[in-house]
Amino acid sequence: STQSTWDQKQKMDGWALKVKFLMEQQKWFDAINICNLESKTEKSAAISALRSACYNKLCSYKQALSDAEDGLKDTTGKKDDIQQCVIQKVDALWGLGDYKESIDFLEGRLKGESILIAKLEAVKKQLSLIHISEPTRPLYISYAVFCLKKK
Repeated sequence: STQSTWDQKQKMDGWALKVKFLMEQQKWFDAINICNLESKTEKSAAISALRSACYNKLCSYKQALSDAEDGLKDTTGKKDDIQQCVIQKVDALWGLGDYKESIDFLEGRLKGESILIAKLEAVKKQLSLIHISEPTRPLYISYAVFCLKKK
């Protein structure tokens, strides 16, 4: 039993390393393909988190959100993988423009986990910058005019 667990860990580390390498090379579709192959034999938070990260990089936020939510359903997932699913879900919600839901979800997941606390602080800081880049007026005005009117 110990040997089979070790074999599974070696197998997982092998594909995960390939995916992480491809992500570093910004080869998002290749990384997604490896995750898709792995997910045929196994569903895990690790696969979902990595695939979600790739979709977020490609601005495919709905798919990223779906993968992150699938990963959060993994009750046997490692803490680090679950945290990455949380972060990917927050990034996907943010990309979709669901800022409040993003913050509310993240605050609901905090359990003294420093990585999530740091993510929440970063998200709240970004939210304060939204007013500069996203005018809320119904009529079209140029970015420069909007900035002048804000002052």
